[in-house]
Amino acid sequence: MAKNVYNIYMTFPSDVKTDKNEKKDISVSTVEGFELQGEFGHIFTTSETAIKYLLKKKIEDEKELDFTLNRVFLLLSDTVAGKIGFKPEILTNRPEFDLETTHLDVLNYQMDNFYKNYFDKEITPLFSDITKEIPCGNSLDDTKQLGDSIIKLCEAIVEYKKDLPPDARIKLYIDTTGGFRNAAMLFLIIGRIMSYLGIEIEDIFYTGWSQKKCTVHEIKDTYDLLDLIAGFEEFLMFGSAKKLNDHYRVNESNLQITQEASNQKSIDELLKAMNQFSDVINISRRGEFKTELSILNQKLSQIHFDYDSSVEGFNYQLIKLLREPIEKEYTSLFKQKSLDTMDELSYVEWCLKHDYIQQALTLFKECVPDFLIKKGVIVVDEAKFCNYIKNKKLKADMNILETALNKWNAMHPKRHSDNLFKLDEFLNVYTDGVEPIEDVRDDADLVFNEINEYRTLFIAKYTNRDALFKKLSAIVKAYVVEAQNKEFRTNKDYIDIEERNKVLGEFLKSKQKEVLECIFNEIKAYKLVPVRDESSHAQKIISFITAITMNVMALRNINNLPYNLRDMLYKGNSTKLKPYVPDENHIYFVFDDESADIGKLRVVLYKVLKNHINDNVLFNDITKGFIIKEYDFEQEAKDIFKNYNKALYKIPGVSISEKFEESLAKVIEVLAYYFEIKKARNDTNHARIEETSQFTTSSEIKTAMTICIKHIRDLIE
Repeated sequence: MAKNVYNIYMTFPSDVKTDKNEKKDISVSTVEGFELQGEFGHIFTTSETAIKYLLKKKIEDEKELDFTLNRVFLLLSDTVAGKIGFKPEILTNRPEFDLETTHLDVLNYQMDNFYKNYFDKEITPLFSDITKEIPCGNSLDDTKQLGDSIIKLCEAIVEYKKDLPPDARIKLYIDTTGGFRNAAMLFLIIGRIMSYLGIEIEDIFYTGWSQKKCTVHEIKDTYDLLDLIAGFEEFLMFGSAKKLNDHYRVNESNLQITQEASNQKSIDELLKAMNQFSDVINISRRGEFKTELSILNQKLSQIHFDYDSSVEGFNYQLIKLLREPIEKEYTSLFKQKSLDTMDELSYVEWCLKHDYIQQALTLFKECVPDFLIKKGVIVVDEAKFCNYIKNKKLKADMNILETALNKWNAMHPKRHSDNLFKLDEFLNVYTDGVEPIEDVRDDADLVFNEINEYRTLFIAKYTNRDALFKKLSAIVKAYVVEAQNKEFRTNKDYIDIEERNKVLGEFLKSKQKEVLECIFNEIKAYKLVPVRDESSHAQKIISFITAITMNVMALRNINNLPYNLRDMLYKGNSTKLKPYVPDENHIYFVFDDESADIGKLRVVLYKVLKNHINDNVLFNDITKGFIIKEYDFEQEAKDIFKNYNKALYKIPGVSISEKFEESLAKVIEVLAYYFEIKKARNDTNHARIEETSQFTTSSEIKTAMTICIKHIRDLIE
């Protein structure tokens, strides 16, 4: 037996039948379909048959000489746990039994005898030493009792599993023969639970009985059909082929060209196509999505045809039945006859319908720019736009280079003027023959990047940020005053330090929450979306105020603030703060060990925050842009026509098609949704803690994409 493999067995022991029900002797059956020598082929209780079959198969037929069962779980009815009720004659007929013998005793006797004497060596441990009995009454018709029995048995297996090594593999064998009429259903449920808990269902048995002949059937293939059906359901609902892949390893070997083999080949090809389509969904590649979708459509259609039903196997017939719901579900994707004309937005819609939000985001980001350009909503003069991008990049590169050369020259002031680096000379000497590096992003992506950049600048005028920042600044300053005054009064009123900390802490906690909510409400009043996580500079400062008010020693964490906040604080009173900042070119606070200096520093910083807040530094990152649902797109459309006529934000080579001029507001709304959804995609792809999009939950993102796609369809239809 393989290392760290543990075999467990589950059965519902059957009762012992007696001759003519006189209970003077046991009604003996024999095995059929496999051979057991001598008395070992005599069956006293049907349940022993499958166990003997399993052991013989493993040890003799498959030569697993060390195979054994590590634990046997018995669902025990009151009948099987009770006495058989033998007459005294049993002592003569079967001296190994007596008047007190139970049905379970007979099973244990038969199996222990088999363990000891059938094979060349005794199987250990004995059967009776490894059984775990789970009482289940005398009926499973009661739903509660059925549920209780399931839970008890599952708990027993889980407890057994806890004592095994962490890397143990547990293989479960199930005998569905004995017990009540719904026992098989019970074992079916338990089997699914065990699979979920990581226990492998190795085999399932059923013992048929007829005319005192016991025949063991391996029925795991039938059980596995449930996985096949569940796999098709999973694919139908979610586009996932994991269950199918686990259940059905595609056979890619060469098959004989027979009708039956052709049918099997069709099944193999279909399941392979489903698996490949599932893989493509997970990686969200547009090109492969198209290709694999086309293959899937072809393989599903192939199942329709052409084979003689007289040689169709069960699997083939089942898949023909299960194919139709999948075809119906995927109709929106299959209806396009040509990949060149395929509506790629349908990919996104399919992903949204099946709650593949991340995949939808990726496809949405890639598809929408191409779609709007191909459908002529946004017109691009490629030559003009590419020339503009090339010159823009060149100018940016030149600015970087010129800044670097100027800095180099400044660092060497003693150089003679005619020995300094000059930009024109540098370019002539060092860039001769060097080809510029092409931007690897596709043109549609570049176009939309430029639209986003220009639009951000264009719409800045639609809110009075100066007025908003002035209000926010007043709120922060008021909090500084309140916090400082509360700290002074609390120190004065409370001698006990714990009581002081409790009172002050409760105040600051409540007040900070109130201040932040006030800030958020002001931002929303200006139709902007507030940043609610703790990433903004304003929230970092508010938390800083709270911390230093609660404990002056928290000032030692001032260097954890972003650099531009430290710079703002320093410039607010550089004279008083100079002793703490050794290098004015690098704002980093240094303290000695005397707390009195810290106390003085806090007072200075309170004054800075009350009188010298730089609004742009503190509040520039506290909004996520306009609340889309409240934004006036009609006004922006009017201003674009007024300023640029047909051009879009005056981007060279980019304009709005004439047929969409009257619906320009709708086009702008689509763009607004697109760029905000793109932010959400970047947030999720990069696992950002500081979210940049106003759409943060999966529900919000799904709704936003649905709205945007509807607007696009309204435009082009």
